[in-house]
Amino acid sequence: MLGHEGAGVVEAVGDGVAHVEAGDHVALCFVPACRSCRYCLAGMPNLCVVVGEAGARGMLLDGTSRLRGSDGSTLQHGLRTACFADYAVVAAGGAVPIPRDLPLWQAALLGCGVVTGTGAVRNAARVQAGDSAAVIGCGGVGLQVIAALRIAGASPIVAIDRVVEKLQLARAHGATHGLHVRNERRRLGDPTD
Repeated sequence: MLGHEGAGVVEAVGDGVAHVEAGDHVALCFVPACRSCRYCLAGMPNLCVVVGEAGARGMLLDGTSRLRGSDGSTLQHGLRTACFADYAVVAAGGAVPIPRDLPLWQAALLGCGVVTGTGAVRNAARVQAGDSAAVIGCGGVGLQVIAALRIAGASPIVAIDRVVEKLQLARAHGATHGLHVRNERRRLGDPTD
């Protein structure tokens, strides 16, 4: 879905919002936990029930939409950010403060690519120092997986891609080895296999 990675400058905040104020720079997060459901209370905010239910309906965590079409019709908050617009309305937890000197176009990557790659390493694979890993595909998310593997202390970290330039980026992000896979296709049953 498009429009879920964003960053910007806070224009206004709602009642009870204390962690950001007008003028703050923020990255948008499309998985803002409610902090009160059973999964959030169990330390698994990535499984937040409220976020899942509201997101399926295209609404904010309180079940409402603050967006209207030119005819007054209710619009959905795509992945709770809907940031393909000049202005976005997000849940308080979806506005994550960032340093003012971080370019907004870079900060936008935090909302999906970074959390997806880091979450895969920390939450799904539970990588520990000394574990070995291979990353197949060194695009945006793959590079974040490599960076998270490096931070976790994994070694070796083998990056695998068809594009040499992507492997060079992977090495710069922490891959210890790179494997270039040729970009050619063979037919199944080809006698030259």
